[in-house]
Formats: sequence, structure tokens, C-alpha cells
Amino acid sequence: MTIEHRNDYKNNFEGKFIFLSNSNDSTYLMTIKIGKSLKDATISDHKKNWLIKFDMDFEYQHLEDLNNLTNSKLYTGVSSVSRKSYKNAVEDFKFERDTINNETIVHLKRYKNSKRKKIISDHYYFFGKKSNVYDTKKNSIKNYLNAKYNLDLSAFNLEKAYHLEDGKLAIKSEEIYNESIDFNFNFKID
Repeated sequence: MTIEHRNDYKNNFEGKFIFLSNSNDSTYLMTIKIGKSLKDATISDHKKNWLIKFDMDFEYQHLEDLNNLTNSKLYTGVSSVSRKSYKNAVEDFKFERDTINNETIVHLKRYKNSKRKKIISDHYYFFGKKSNVYDTKKNSIKNYLNAKYNLDLSAFNLEKAYHLEDGKLAIKSEEIYNESIDFNFNFKID
């Protein structure tokens, strides 16, 4: 379970995201969005291309509250949002260790090709020593940076991520809490 605070300036959303993924089958993902004007809960299967949406007409306090989700609707043939892959993509990597705040800041910028004109993605990652946030995912950015750039972040955890589009901040997310849990969620499709 990952809880993060997210500001999505593109879609005008500010609130809390809760991600629950199945450790045995990573194709399943439950996403809960709680904002000022939006409460949304979905389960998606990226292999079978289906999505289940729930009505969330209660205040979420604890994980057991998910059993109060109602009005489940199954949508089939839903293609998951996937990033376009570029054969000749090139990546610029910069990092800086901030000894005053005891954090590491990583800047990753991907380009369509070696000409470095078309930017595919532009991200800043902030790694710190927050104790209630730790790496629970095998394919995390922390493991990617270690494998590709030999950047040892074993003593650090991802705390914030900034996604830029056209040089402007589009999405800002801050990891609040990460935990491995055991929870069974039962529901019926209406």
C-alpha cells in the first residue's frame, strides 16, 4: 500500500492517492483518489484490459472502509495507458547530494533520439531518509537508478517526484506512507 499526496496541475486535482497492488499478480491495481470534489475507487487489470469502478460515498479512514464501496461497474476492453516506447531514446542523468537537508536529488530527462530536440519525459526525484516511506516495489525508480547508473540509494527512500511538461510543473507527488499489508477485499459486480 502506497499513500501519496498529489497535485495534478494538468487535470486540476489536489488530494490523496492510495495504491494497493497484489504482490502475487502485479497486473491488478486498486487506486483510490480522495480530493476536495472527487472520491474515486477503481480496480484495473492491465493484462485483461478491464476496469471496475466503485461509488465511494463515505469518508475513508481505514483500509477496512473499502468494504463499504458500492455500485461496482465492470468496463471491458479498456486499454491501459502505456507509454510509447522509442527505439532510439536517449536519457540525460544528473544527480546532486544535498548534505544540509540530507537528500539526493535526481534529474532524468528522456529524449526521442540523440539529437535531443523532442523531450519524452522530464522528472525530478527527491530521495531522503524519511522512515515511514520505504521501497516495496521490485521495479521502482530507486532500483532502476542503481542498475543503470550505479547510484547507491540504499540508505535513501523516494519522498517526492516532480513531472514536468514543456518546462512547467505538471504533477507533483509526495510519498506519505508505504507499507506491505495483507488485506482481502471482497465485492460483487452489480
